[in-house]
Amino acid sequence: YIHYYLRLSDIYRITEQYANMDTCINKLENSTNFKIEEHRELYAELLHQKASSFGERGDYNIAIELLDQVIIIRTEINGPNDTLMAKSLNNLGISYYYLGDLMKANQYYEDALRLAMLSKNQQGDIAAYSENIGIIYARMGDFEKALEYLSRSLEMSREVLNEDDPHVGKAYSNLGALYAMLGLSDEAINYYNLAESIYIKAFGNESVSLAGIYFNKGSIYFKISDPEEAERFFKNALNIYNETLNPDHPKIARINNNLGSVYMAKKDYDQAKVFFQRGLDTQNDPSSQSILLRNMAIIYAKTKDFVKANEYFYLSIEKVKNEFGNTHFQYGYALQRYGEFLLNQNQLELAKKNIALALEVQNLNFDAKNSNASYIYTLYGDYYYKSEDYLNALKNYQKSLIANDYNFFDKNIFSNPKNLHPISESSLLVGLLSKAKAFSKLYTQADSINYLEASLNCYENAKEVFDGLKSRLKTDSKFILTD
Repeated sequence: YIHYYLRLSDIYRITEQYANMDTCINKLENSTNFKIEEHRELYAELLHQKASSFGERGDYNIAIELLDQVIIIRTEINGPNDTLMAKSLNNLGISYYYLGDLMKANQYYEDALRLAMLSKNQQGDIAAYSENIGIIYARMGDFEKALEYLSRSLEMSREVLNEDDPHVGKAYSNLGALYAMLGLSDEAINYYNLAESIYIKAFGNESVSLAGIYFNKGSIYFKISDPEEAERFFKNALNIYNETLNPDHPKIARINNNLGSVYMAKKDYDQAKVFFQRGLDTQNDPSSQSILLRNMAIIYAKTKDFVKANEYFYLSIEKVKNEFGNTHFQYGYALQRYGEFLLNQNQLELAKKNIALALEVQNLNFDAKNSNASYIYTLYGDYYYKSEDYLNALKNYQKSLIANDYNFFDKNIFSNPKNLHPISESSLLVGLLSKAKAFSKLYTQADSINYLEASLNCYENAKEVFDGLKSRLKTDSKFILTD
């Protein structure tokens, strides 16, 4: 009886029938014929499935409490190397990921992968855990490792599963997400299309997984400056989420945030505020709230209400600081965005203070070489550029290029990366153009032909990057490349 309902519950989870899944769990918990707590291994499986249900609803803290109990029970029964714990460890990683704690998430993913590799029967799970580790590396800016893990995951999934299996669809989707991060929009859309066709075959036209594909496609069209198409996909995703998820689910907050961003791009600031506020009114997740508050700040900055903008930036910073502390990477993100705002307001010393704190947090959480570190050094360079200290601006722009390229280490401001790679092109273009402008300013101060030649060299390198970006875009792409 217990085995039957646990198996049925798992089938409902796989097919995204979460209400039916909850019914099975409730039958087992409320049965008058037995106490499931006395069947320890089966009770652990029940807690695992119950945690999955809460996780799908966005109740990640409750999911973590339940999964911690699973780990305790399984460790007591079979010891710390029980391979059955792998799935629970992976789900702990997923919960921490959505709560914004990437370091803890990666720790649990690595633990899950280690246990799965002790078993001969978990090849599909090994692929899934490798996939999750790849996503973490992508979020941390280590795109080379991300591509390695995600490609390996897809290869393993296709070896052990049917081509139309949803796990293969998830592997395609995550590769799409990686290529989207790299700015390779056409490749990303191709992978999302492959995932979409698999999800429609497996789950129909109203599944949460399909909504995720629509969300990701909308994000790409937003990045390539097609707000109308972005709005269409975001609204398709929102319609599905409204039918399948609770109103306070973090995924709905992210949709509202992105729709607000679409309207902000269209300069419809009143409508943008409606969506950002809708997200704030329904969302309790501090990471999501911080992003929504930050976007409200940007709206007020764009409408020249700088007092309100400053107020919302402060609220965004305090939200993550109070929830996660002043060493969490989300706190660093909030500081650097505020620093950028202050730079634009020419509040240079206060901007420098926030940028310096952001760099400290970045160094506590991540390696020196990642896109976030590159962005912070660019802000440092901009501070010195606005202060007319062009030599120090160049030194920081050089640090930005070094952080952006895993094969480049030269601190000499006259040197530039030689091996251009699509993984780093977008931010590399920004770094080279920033150096070119700073060298040009330095030339006007020092009247040295070396600075003028260095400026021209940076522009020539930037044009190579520019041409590389164009070569990977379809002729009908609406991607906007600035001069």
